[in-house]
Amino acid sequence: MTKVKISVTQEHINYGRRGSCHDCPIALAVCAALRAGRVRVTPGFIDYKRYLDIPLPAEAQLFITRFDAEVSVKPFEFELEIPEFLDNHETIPKI
Repeated sequence: MTKVKISVTQEHINYGRRGSCHDCPIALAVCAALRAGRVRVTPGFIDYKRYLDIPLPAEAQLFITRFDAEVSVKPFEFELEIPEFLDNHETIPKI
């Protein structure tokens, strides 16, 4: 597995849409970090390229809950573990 740092910035928060699995701040941050066109974020996973569910860490899950409930959130970082086979065929930046 390759660890990738995801940085959710204030800009992602400002432009993110509540209740959107494609346009929430975490989806925007993951797309930027993985250089992906689009991902789908659920409360527990990131659906990457329609065939891979990447588990979300607890702090990211809590962020989604708070953001969708219109509770104030701040920028933060978390790590995702990306399977090696993606790292071999994609241009995913490593940390």
